[in-house]
Amino acid sequence: MPRSFSIRAFALTLPLLAIGVVSAQTPVVDCVVQNAQTGDLVAYFGYTSNIPPVTIPPGNSNAQLGGALIGTVPTTFASTAEHILFAVRFQPPATVSLPPTSVSWTLNTKTATADSTMVASPACQLPVGQLITHFGAQRRCWDLGATNKSDPTDDVDGDGFCTILDCTGPRGAQGSTGTAGSQGMQGPPGPAGAVPMFQTFSSTPGTALATVSCSTTQFLVTGAGSCNVPNQPGLGRVASSAASPAGNGWSVSCNAGQATAVAVCANKL
Repeated sequence: MPRSFSIRAFALTLPLLAIGVVSAQTPVVDCVVQNAQTGDLVAYFGYTSNIPPVTIPPGNSNAQLGGALIGTVPTTFASTAEHILFAVRFQPPATVSLPPTSVSWTLNTKTATADSTMVASPACQLPVGQLITHFGAQRRCWDLGATNKSDPTDDVDGDGFCTILDCTGPRGAQGSTGTAGSQGMQGPPGPAGAVPMFQTFSSTPGTALATVSCSTTQFLVTGAGSCNVPNQPGLGRVASSAASPAGNGWSVSCNAGQATAVAVCANKL
């Protein structure tokens, strides 16, 4: 084979190696755990490799299928092994009689599939208080203090474990107030209320003090009173005219004359 042809062939091969088409990265399922609070399943994925670092862009050679992605599927593979790089949340079967549910990650021509029968015990999620002693991955995204330990402050969702589900950014600034919504439609008129039934009671005991009360099934609406001196109109003098101390009647007292108390009552609903 001519030397120039060999050089050209090698040069054409370099771009393929650069994007990882012929690389030996192998996807792996690190574990599948079940969230005790929600019942959701979460599969954690990583990879192993035996060749130099490469880049594998998203596409047929780097594709995650099924479930809801948590984190980002990697495109740069710089180590011989990295684990718990991203996770995928999915649901278990509705009943035990149904087939297992699954999610997968395809890398090059190899596929790692996690299904609902693979729930791990103990799980690869790290209990609060435990040091990271396994997997040679990059620093965990939840380890904000770089303590190499599952600290209580790292457990954002409060499930007792530090996982990729706890990887959250700082709280953003308060957003501006939105514009006021349009005026809602006028609601239908309500039914007419019942016409209250008023009753008037009066009492003239022939003394300077008179009190009249509503019945126990009624309440006081208002009241009034007067004082009269027999056969001498206009000489009566009212000392007080007000609701009775019990609040359910009217009392009148006179400085001169005989008292008459009047109460207007209505039925309680």
